[in-house]
Amino acid sequence: MRKDILVTRHNLSFIMSRNTHKSILMIEHVNTYAGGQSQYIEMIEALSSEGFDIGAMFPKGGKLSDRFFAANLSVDVFHYFALRLSTGTKNILDVFRILLNIFFFSFTILNIRKYEIWHVNGGRVLLPAVFFGFILRRDVIFHAHLNFSPFSKRFLLYLLEKGFLTKIFCCSDHIRSQLLSYSKNSESRFKITTIENGLPIWASNLRYDMSRQMSDQKNIAIIGTISSNKGQIVSLDLLKAISDINIYLFGEPLDSEGAYFNNLLAATQDRLHLMGYVDNIQAALSENSISVVLVPTTIDEPFGLVAIESIACSCYVITSSVGGLEDISNKVGFPTYTNYIQLVQLISDFFALPSNQRQEKAQLLHLNVMSQYSYSKFKNNFLKEIAAMCVS
Repeated sequence: MRKDILVTRHNLSFIMSRNTHKSILMIEHVNTYAGGQSQYIEMIEALSSEGFDIGAMFPKGGKLSDRFFAANLSVDVFHYFALRLSTGTKNILDVFRILLNIFFFSFTILNIRKYEIWHVNGGRVLLPAVFFGFILRRDVIFHAHLNFSPFSKRFLLYLLEKGFLTKIFCCSDHIRSQLLSYSKNSESRFKITTIENGLPIWASNLRYDMSRQMSDQKNIAIIGTISSNKGQIVSLDLLKAISDINIYLFGEPLDSEGAYFNNLLAATQDRLHLMGYVDNIQAALSENSISVVLVPTTIDEPFGLVAIESIACSCYVITSSVGGLEDISNKVGFPTYTNYIQLVQLISDFFALPSNQRQEKAQLLHLNVMSQYSYSKFKNNFLKEIAAMCVS
């Protein structure tokens, strides 16, 4: 194991130029595409820009594969079979599916031993990665993108304190503080690091669109996987409460959320639009004259990538006050709500403003997001942590 050192902005380039420990395997646990997978690709691009020897290991097929190869990354790619569990009620076959998934993952990773650091981006394959990493004496990093259950937090801390994990990266201060609240070991504080998510490259260079808030149409978007946890069902009440808004849902339903999606589908009307999954969200927001993006999630949100991406696309954002969303709101300035009455009031008040005032509010959010959550800031923070592990 390598001893960590303090890496600053001033000595990062020097360390990168002198560093001989540059072999990293980036492991992803699912083949879908959401916030964690977006950051997975951004991290690989950051490492690639500094000349690391990188391997990318992720399940075959799916939207992650499409996005990954569209990025034209010059890295070695290793596939294993994706884990597909039964929808709805689980059955005994799922046990065999999990065991088969672990077998194929283990077989793949044991045949690509050259990588000295293993970065695990998600929990499904953590156990076999930790097991073989310990046997082969690899530095294993776990990147936490969720606020885990109390049992899972204690288990992660156990793996860290016993040396099975070298470090834990957290996608936000919220996730780190939640994890540390279960730690009784003071040394863990130095092994659990926040690498706050940032804008993807495509969004980092977007200029503010002066026309976004000039339309008289009151169009709202909700972006993300359609599920009960994401709160899209609030659309039905909003359409009744505010008579002149239109709501656009961008995203596909989870396989296990068929009933939830059918409820939305049955209620589809002239002012509720189910748009499905879109590859280019910036273009979709422009084409549909979206001026406000709502993030009505009901779970403890680990970060809030949709919020900052939507602001980068020149939209005004309103979110529920849960988890990491509240932290971003404190830095950027978008409003949050704790109940339905507040939400209705926030939407009504914003659309009641003259267009120039709506534009000022949205433009200020855009300015703050670009300074607080740029890709370059995320990249530098990530590379500093990797560089510290690479120095003898």
